[in-house]
Amino acid sequence: MNTQRLTMITAAVIVIAAIGYYFFQRNQAQPATVNFDGTLDLTNQPMIGGADATVEVAAFEDFKCPACKGFEETIYPQLERDYIRPGKIKFYFVNFAIPLGEDSNTAANAGECVYEQSNDLFWEYKTYLYRSQGDERTSWATPERLVEIAQTYVPDVNVEELKTCIDEDRYATRVQEERAMGVSAGVRGTPTVFVNNQAVSNVYDYPAFKAVLDAAIGQE
Repeated sequence: MNTQRLTMITAAVIVIAAIGYYFFQRNQAQPATVNFDGTLDLTNQPMIGGADATVEVAAFEDFKCPACKGFEETIYPQLERDYIRPGKIKFYFVNFAIPLGEDSNTAANAGECVYEQSNDLFWEYKTYLYRSQGDERTSWATPERLVEIAQTYVPDVNVEELKTCIDEDRYATRVQEERAMGVSAGVRGTPTVFVNNQAVSNVYDYPAFKAVLDAAIGQE
């Protein structure tokens, strides 16, 4: 009888904890001030690809996310070869700091700081941020490390300006707004990729992803 009672109490505690966690996450992830009207605002986002392309691809990512690193190393090069370099699409990067530690926000801010200097430099910096990615359980994206990555691999970045920008957390509000836009659009994890405002179900299945892009291009 005691064992049965203990089992029932334990089960109840687990259920209560799960419900509490759900509502905590929901409250954390859904700012009440943001409404998604079906159109992503990509006006001030880093973009690469064809300036006149009508198909817009938006990737919501976190620089500390291992899955985003996987996307960067396996899927993005194929997109670059087949669609970005030929100018068939506009490809946008959007911060979605989960966060995997507070330095998710620091890395996102650093990306914005480099983008402030140059769109082209941002895409170089993005590549090396992922190549330099540390263990997601550690706070590797420190201001010093983020500046070092730029200084070592993207020498055209003004590192003094970058350091100042990171120290000021200059784009904290923009990073929060980008996350809020993603949450409002239904983003719950990274990477999440949209093609013309529609989320792609499995970005790691490149043939399926390619079929979505080809259909979107064919409809234009």
